[in-house]
Amino acid sequence: MPKKRTPQPAPRWSDLLAQAVQARQAKDWDQVERLLGQLQTAPDAPPRDQPSQEVVVWYTLRAAWWEHQAEDWRDRALRSEDTQVSVAEVEAITRGVLRTMVRRVYESLDASGAPNPTVHALCRELLAQADGLPLEALVAEAV
Repeated sequence: MPKKRTPQPAPRWSDLLAQAVQARQAKDWDQVERLLGQLQTAPDAPPRDQPSQEVVVWYTLRAAWWEHQAEDWRDRALRSEDTQVSVAEVEAITRGVLRTMVRRVYESLDASGAPNPTVHALCRELLAQADGLPLEALVAEAV
């Protein structure tokens, strides 16, 4: 006959709060977030109408966690702005790469000693298109 598991009693609210404060001091924000969720739903939480010192600590801890979140989001936004490249820059780089590829094909055909006039004409046409068409049109033609 299998043994029945006795359910573990839920940790006391004050114990959870102490763990969350320690996690904040250690800057373990994932643990703080987890414990804040448990504190929110703990059955023995003190009333919030007239906050006790523990409830004030809990609210302060929540504010510190949100402040940490805001700093993290701000840092991500700044990194994103630093790495952002404009469409015009991407277009210029793409055109340069395309021109280089076409030139190399053209030069390698010349070097072989047996140039195919239709390939040369095609390369010249590609170079003209790379200079004149918007990038979207070049990509659409390639696909």
